[in-house]
Amino acid sequence: MARPLNQQRFATGTRLSWRQRMHNVADVGARSGWMKLIFITLSFVPAVAMMWAASNRNLDAVTGRMITRQTGDWALGFLILTLAITPLRKLLDLPDIIRFRRALGLFAFFYGFLHVAAWRVFKLGHALHIGPLTIWSLRIGFLGFLLMIPLAMTSTDWWVRLLGGKRWRALHSLAYLSAIAGIAHYWLLPAIGVWKPVASGLAIALLLFARFKTSASRTYGDRHEEVKQ
Repeated sequence: MARPLNQQRFATGTRLSWRQRMHNVADVGARSGWMKLIFITLSFVPAVAMMWAASNRNLDAVTGRMITRQTGDWALGFLILTLAITPLRKLLDLPDIIRFRRALGLFAFFYGFLHVAAWRVFKLGHALHIGPLTIWSLRIGFLGFLLMIPLAMTSTDWWVRLLGGKRWRALHSLAYLSAIAGIAHYWLLPAIGVWKPVASGLAIALLLFARFKTSASRTYGDRHEEVKQ
């Protein structure tokens, strides 16, 4: 049985470069249960920080805008990180970081839920209904959140077995549509700077390019195998 590459280097006495050492450290961290626990704990920090900041201020319109804006930022950020896991695990040769993808997706939904809840509480107050979504930015943003609901519900291994890997992956490709809706929602909001939606849009464009490139390579490989057979 062949030894892993890092074990082979140690066995032959070859000195590792700093990049190889960093890769080994990252590889060990990706497989560590403690690292996942630390990651989950840190992912709650923005929510705790927002609650702490709100507790020291009056719950007025300014505080409401702050909480709504920040929860939306974190929701979109976690969603982009979720989509980045697959290409990064191939680019960095760290297959075990796939273990963090489910948690990232659930935190994207968590902050998306907080975003919608904050908008509902601070914008509509004591109204019993959510109100008409007459503004296009609200319609598109709410659509992006609705697309995240089935993804969060079907994130467990039980759903993967129930739907089958192919159908499960097809369903979870809705994450790209949710991210695009989030960026469009961001762009259409008033008093928003340009750089955030542009940077997010470029990130999604790169991830879509990576996905299509991988799909095209897989399709070409399957056809090549059929020709050989």
